[in-house]
Amino acid sequence: MCSMGTEEKLKQKALEIGFSRVGICKVDSDDQVNHLSDWLSKNFHGKMQYMENPKRISPRNVLNNCNTIIIVLLNYRWPEDSEELQEGMISKYAWATDYHRVMLPMLEQLSDFLTHEIPGAAAKAYVDTGPISEKYWAQKAGVGWIGKHTNVLSQQGSSWFFIGVLLTDAILEPDPPAIDHCGSCSECIEACPTRAIVAPYVLDSRLCISYLTIELRDSIPVELRPLIGNRIFGCDDCQDVCPWNRFAYAGDPRFNPRPEILGASLKEYLAMTPEKFRKRFEGTNVLRAKYRGFIRNCLVAAGNSNRADLRPDIERHLQSDDEMIREHAQWALERLN
Repeated sequence: MCSMGTEEKLKQKALEIGFSRVGICKVDSDDQVNHLSDWLSKNFHGKMQYMENPKRISPRNVLNNCNTIIIVLLNYRWPEDSEELQEGMISKYAWATDYHRVMLPMLEQLSDFLTHEIPGAAAKAYVDTGPISEKYWAQKAGVGWIGKHTNVLSQQGSSWFFIGVLLTDAILEPDPPAIDHCGSCSECIEACPTRAIVAPYVLDSRLCISYLTIELRDSIPVELRPLIGNRIFGCDDCQDVCPWNRFAYAGDPRFNPRPEILGASLKEYLAMTPEKFRKRFEGTNVLRAKYRGFIRNCLVAAGNSNRADLRPDIERHLQSDDEMIREHAQWALERLN
């Protein structure tokens, strides 16, 4: 087994690279993410077929003889509350640069350091790009616990952070797992507009606004549209109300919000062409919704806006070649009535 010096040097290097927190957990031969199968069997993942990848059950399906997972966190929270500036609400994590572009090079630096310290060690780095159940391993590595809203919470920095994983066959001394500190609090459950947190620690993605506005490629269920309000990409409600997030601190400045995102209007968004959409959100996570999904979301927000001045902007989409866009535009007009 490697000496404690190796673990401490690895953690120090992670912080030097710029990560907010780092933890280490051991992967046992029988260590499996057992709750995943039950969650999938209830179809709570909706149409996210990638969640069905059997490799997610164990990291040893991803890296042969994986013995250790190093978990890193990178805080992104903007210290000022800017939501009121947005006519169309975009989740905080997407206000700036795509976190994959920032974190993956940082993780590769850490991977290089590890393989230099332990010659011959194998390592694989992922920023939610591989079949890894990051939240499960984050709790086991001690960097935070899975809250009732199913996001990872830390007593040192709230839940406003991205998670990266580094798998390795090297044997490192693990950290103790994190302890749940949610207690009897249920504010996140009560705050969810669509009641997507169907039980403490259980999320039905099919009801989640983040899923509906980002992952879902089809029409948004009619009964859920009024509950979405003006959220056009993701939702932060369950995190916004979490008492632990009162300890949030300023995150990496590379995630400071772009003014053109915070200050844009629904009228401007509804007038976007596919080219203008790609140019406006180039290098951000908003592109994940794709143009048709983003316009669909903006039409829902416009329908919920009670603003008659948006009617011409909505009517323009009745001429769309896309049936889904036309249907949401018709709903938005009827909703305004």
